[in-house]
Amino acid sequence: MAGNLAVIALLINAITIPLLSPAYGLESTKTQPEFAWGGLQGHAGKAFIFMVDENPDFSSPITKEVEGNSYRPEDPLEFGTYYWKVVSPECATSPTGMFTVVSEVAVERENGRLKNTGNSAIALEAHMPGRDPGSSARLGLTGLILGINESVDIGGEDVTAKQV
Repeated sequence: MAGNLAVIALLINAITIPLLSPAYGLESTKTQPEFAWGGLQGHAGKAFIFMVDENPDFSSPITKEVEGNSYRPEDPLEFGTYYWKVVSPECATSPTGMFTVVSEVAVERENGRLKNTGNSAIALEAHMPGRDPGSSARLGLTGLILGINESVDIGGEDVTAKQV
């Protein structure tokens, strides 16, 4: 009997949980990515332990109990590289996944409005029409910070957007 338990324990520890997404090494602008992994059958009602950390040794992980095979963080992740893994209720583990959250500066301009459609805040500078582009003369938008999904009325101004 003890020999059978030892074999079962070895088999459980040899089983790994496949990580599905984000793919290893992925660079993404999504600050709240969907983490997904393959599941072992028969886990209804039992929680996986999900871990994500900026350190590959998981010295300061964010840990969540998750029922099911996916997790999306409630709070956005900061820009940077992250490592993640999953442990089953029977202590089977996944390999370590790695991905990087990168910034994206993107603006839309429509009907005299400028909207930040990227994933990081931008600073706006408006240049006076007809002046030398290198001139220090600026309009009222100088120094305005436009957050994600925020928009501002710019009229016909020549506006430059820079990542904050």
